[in-house]
Amino acid sequence: MDRNVVRFGFLAVIILVILAAVNLYPPGEKLRQGLDLAGGTSLIYDIDTTGLTGGETDNLSQKLIPILMKRIDPGNVQNIIMRPQGDTRIELQVPLASADTHKKRQAYDDALESITEGNINLALIKRTLTKDSNERASQFAQYAGDNTERQEILKELAQAYDTRKAAQEKRDHFSKQLDEITSSLESSGINVDSLSSYTSSWRTMDANQQETTAKDLMNDVPADKVKTVRPLIGQYFATYNQWADVVNELTRPETGLNAQYSDAELRLRDFNLNLDTLTAVLEMPEKSSQRAEMIADMKEQFPSRSEKIDSLSAAFKDYRSVRGRIDGPDDVKRMLKGAGVLEFRILPTFSDNRSNKDELLSYVDALKNKGPKLASDSKYVWVEIENPKDTSWQNPEIVTGIFGDKVYVLASNQKNETMLKSTGTKPWKLTRSRPSMDQMGRRAIEFSFDEVGGSIFFN
Repeated sequence: MDRNVVRFGFLAVIILVILAAVNLYPPGEKLRQGLDLAGGTSLIYDIDTTGLTGGETDNLSQKLIPILMKRIDPGNVQNIIMRPQGDTRIELQVPLASADTHKKRQAYDDALESITEGNINLALIKRTLTKDSNERASQFAQYAGDNTERQEILKELAQAYDTRKAAQEKRDHFSKQLDEITSSLESSGINVDSLSSYTSSWRTMDANQQETTAKDLMNDVPADKVKTVRPLIGQYFATYNQWADVVNELTRPETGLNAQYSDAELRLRDFNLNLDTLTAVLEMPEKSSQRAEMIADMKEQFPSRSEKIDSLSAAFKDYRSVRGRIDGPDDVKRMLKGAGVLEFRILPTFSDNRSNKDELLSYVDALKNKGPKLASDSKYVWVEIENPKDTSWQNPEIVTGIFGDKVYVLASNQKNETMLKSTGTKPWKLTRSRPSMDQMGRRAIEFSFDEVGGSIFFN
C-alpha cells in the first residue's frame, strides 16, 4: 500500500478527532446524558378516545408516538423515550438537564419573575372602574405613577367605561318603560305581535299613515278604552325608537360604544411589560439589530425596569449557551399543550373585498414592532406557520409577517369567521379525517364532523 495514502489517511483521522473534540468540549455541556445516567421524569398520558369504536383504538398509542415525537423531538437528539402502554396510554421518559444547565435556567427564571413585579393585575384595574370617581382617580394615579402613557391609557379607559355605562343605563330605562307600556296595551286588547311588527316602519310613516295603523291595531279594543290606548301606542313607538337608538349606539360595529370600550381595554396590554413579547425578542439572534432596538424601546417605555431588563438579557445569554430544546418535563408539557386541538379560521386577503388593505398592512407593522400576541386583537390574530417553506404560503394575497425567526399568518378572530374549541353552546368534534384530492386534483384533507360541528361549520 502506498505509504503516502496511509500517512494522509491517518492525518485525516487525527484532524476529524480534533474537530470532534473541539465541538464536543466541554462534554458536560455539549453531550446530553440519557435517562439511565442523568435520571429523569416519567409522564403518562391517556388518549381521549371519545367517539371512537373499538377497532379504531387498536394500536392507537403506537400510531400517535411518531406524530408526537415529530412535535417535541424531530431530530431525535433529546434522548426522550416514548412507548405505548396498551392501546390508549403513552409513557414519556424525559432525562434531566445537567446541574449547570439547571442552575442557569433557574437564574433566568428568577430574572423573569423579578421583572414582572412592576406589572399590575389588569383585572384589578377593571374592578377599579366600578369605584366612585374620586376613589377611582386616586387608585389610577397610583397605578400610572409618573408614566404619561399609562396615565393616558387609564384616562381613555375610564372615559369609554363611563360613556358606555351611561348608555347601558339609558337602554335599561327605556327597556323597562317598554315592558310597562306593552303590558298596559296587551291588557287593553292590543295584539302585541302585531304591534311589534311595526317597530321598524313607524318612524318612516307620516301622521295619516300612523293614525291608520293605530286604528287597525285597536280593532279589538273596547270603545271606552280607545282614547286611553291611542296615546299609549304613540308612546310605545316613541320609546322603542329611543331604545333602538341607544342600542345602535352601543353595538355599532367598530365605532360603537362597546367597540370603543373593547379598544380601550386592549390598550391595557401596553400597560404592562409583556413577557411573551420580551421572551420572543430575547430569542432573536443575539446580534440582531431588531433585537437591540426592541430591547431599547422596552427600556425607554419602562425606565424603572431598565436594569432588570439588562439582568434578564444577561441571564438569558448564559442560559442560551447551554440549554437544550427540552430541559425537563415542564418543557414537554408546554410543547404538548394544545396538541390535537383543531380550530378553523378564515384568512383575510388583500383582494377579498371585505378587508381594508391599509388596515391589514398596519397589522404587519404591529407584528414587527410588538410581536404576535400584542399585535393581535378581537378582529385578527397572528398564527405561527409551522412550515413556512411550503409553497401554499407563497401566495401574495395572504397576509404574512415575520417576528424574530418565525413566520406568521394573519387570521380572523371574528365570531362569524372562526370555529374554535369554545364555539357554540355544545362541544363539537371532528369524527374523521382522511387524505383526498380537491377539484383541481391537488392533495387535500377531507374531514367530517359530528352533528353539532357540522351545523356550526355550515353556518
